[in-house]
Amino acid sequence: MGLALLVPVVPFALEMLALRRLTTAAFGTLMCLEPAIALVVGLVALDQVPDVGAVLGLACVVAAGVGATRSGGRAPVPSA
Repeated sequence: MGLALLVPVVPFALEMLALRRLTTAAFGTLMCLEPAIALVVGLVALDQVPDVGAVLGLACVVAAGVGATRSGGRAPVPSA
C-alpha cells in the first residue's frame, strides 16, 4: 500500500519543486521530453527496441509539445 501511495506522490512533488525553480518555458519543454526519456530508458534498461512508427510518433509528440510550449502564449488581459 505504501508503494501505491509513493508512486504518484514522489514524481508530482519533484515536478512542483522543479516548477518553482525553472521558467514555465523550460519546465514545459522538459515535460514534453518525458516520452523521449522513457523511450531511452526502455531501450537501455529493458532492452526494448521501438519500431520506426513508434519513433516517428514520439518525434511528432515531442515536436508538437515543444512548439506549443515555445510559441503558445496567452494574450494579456486588458485591465478595465
